[in-house]
Amino acid sequence: MQYLHVIKLEKYHPGYKDRTLQWAKIHFRMVQGDPDCEIIKNEIDWARLIKFILLELEAQKPLPDLKEYWQKKGFDLKKRPILLTVQALHNFIEVIHGDVGMPTLPRHVDKEEDKEKEEDKERKKPLSFIAPSAKEVKKYGQSLDPPFDIDGEAFCSFYASKGWMVGKNKMKDWRAAVCTWRRRHVGEVAKASPKPRVVVKCACGTPITMRNANGVPEKQCYECRNKNHKENQAGSVHG
Repeated sequence: MQYLHVIKLEKYHPGYKDRTLQWAKIHFRMVQGDPDCEIIKNEIDWARLIKFILLELEAQKPLPDLKEYWQKKGFDLKKRPILLTVQALHNFIEVIHGDVGMPTLPRHVDKEEDKEKEEDKERKKPLSFIAPSAKEVKKYGQSLDPPFDIDGEAFCSFYASKGWMVGKNKMKDWRAAVCTWRRRHVGEVAKASPKPRVVVKCACGTPITMRNANGVPEKQCYECRNKNHKENQAGSVHG
């Protein structure tokens, strides 16, 4: 019995036989000028290459080259036999004869891939924090919209006294801390600003200074209230 194996599967998915994968890695270079890929002219073969990768990753072993297996997996063998696909994909697929548990498939070493992995590790490393100078802090504050006239010396002195800690954690981004200072500054200014007093006027135009027990201004000034009170008393006498 023979099996089909994706040649570079171990290269792009190291250890795929020992773990369950949630995704498959297909290198961009496969469709961006790879000489081996340019010889694949049939779209069916292209689609089958992708499916071979997914099926072998899922099975964690080479795929049995059986008609029943391919039909079960949705391959239309009448449209294009597997043999023709294997011939077209000879740079990607190898045929293994015998028990798939016996041969040890070679692991391909790619120096360029190893270099990419090292670069990825370097990019993922957290950047070490560098304390800013008072000049840098002030310059950044002025670059904000609207500009924030922050005291750089006070900012640096405050956090330096705390070991550049924010709570229990080491500061990661001093610019974010400047933005926090600005929000607090805006809030403090708003609290300190006196609220404009609303002046309520009587119908006669006189400002009303008298308020009821709830602190709400009366509807009339003292003179109008006194005048209305006298008129009501006179009306009661005449009545």
